[in-house]
Amino acid sequence: MSTWRRFGVCAVLAVLLAATCGPKPDATPVPPVYSPLPGCQAALAAPDYGNALTVSAEAKAAIESYRTSWKAFCAEGAAGKPSMADLLVKAKEIQALFSKVIDAHNNSRNTAQRYSHADAVSDLLVKKYPTFVPAFEGSYYEQEYFRPATVEFKKHARLGTVEDQRFFDAGIMLNTEFPEWMDRTWHLGGCWRHGEFDWSAELDKVTKLQKDLKTGIYKELTSEHEAALMEPLVSEENSICACNRKDAVSKDLQRMLDYLAKTPALASYEPRVRSKLNKVQAGQIAVDSEAEKHCSGG
Repeated sequence: MSTWRRFGVCAVLAVLLAATCGPKPDATPVPPVYSPLPGCQAALAAPDYGNALTVSAEAKAAIESYRTSWKAFCAEGAAGKPSMADLLVKAKEIQALFSKVIDAHNNSRNTAQRYSHADAVSDLLVKKYPTFVPAFEGSYYEQEYFRPATVEFKKHARLGTVEDQRFFDAGIMLNTEFPEWMDRTWHLGGCWRHGEFDWSAELDKVTKLQKDLKTGIYKELTSEHEAALMEPLVSEENSICACNRKDAVSKDLQRMLDYLAKTPALASYEPRVRSKLNKVQAGQIAVDSEAEKHCSGG
């Protein structure tokens, strides 16, 4: 073998030996990069349940599963991450479990004991728990709940799927007790914004959204939103509390009848809206104005 050929073989062997025996690259996995949005940061925070409430093992496990899903949702470039619909399914489970936690706490104490612990429980539900349970809100005094918050979920919609973004862009609420067509006047209610709110425009958004939705939780929440939207137009209490103009009630009901006549998907509401309009015009349902006198209860 010539000197040059021997040199070539040795050079190749040297390269192979260096590759095999040389220093190995660092195998430490690169940690994922998480979005700085508040829900993503809450998923990374350490849980602290405090002592004022006894949180069941089942509720804690549900929260940990939810937090894990949020971490996957928030990780940049992650493959196969959950959608916001997936997060909402788990959030609703936590909401139901916390209803039991709060009920158990209340039932285990008399009125005086509940009052003495109220500040501590409120601090947990309103301040502490949302720091590590993403996109949740709590209340303990006027209402008692720990639940997913519409505003907080909407902040993160851009990280989700096209359907996630469409759902939250449509303005669908996750909780409907204080809708935008009501002016809240006390902690459990308010007056209806007759003459100020466009019910038909909101229903247009709902019906268009419903045609394209594929996910069960979104269909369910959109149906709840629709029912809440129609409630002041179909319910037949003894009186109606409009926020301002009393004459706007009949006009809104008539406009809704005109809208329903050309919207087959919502035609089932027509008999109830017509019945309400007839009773208002006949004086069988009284119409009051919050602007004239407090009429919204409380």
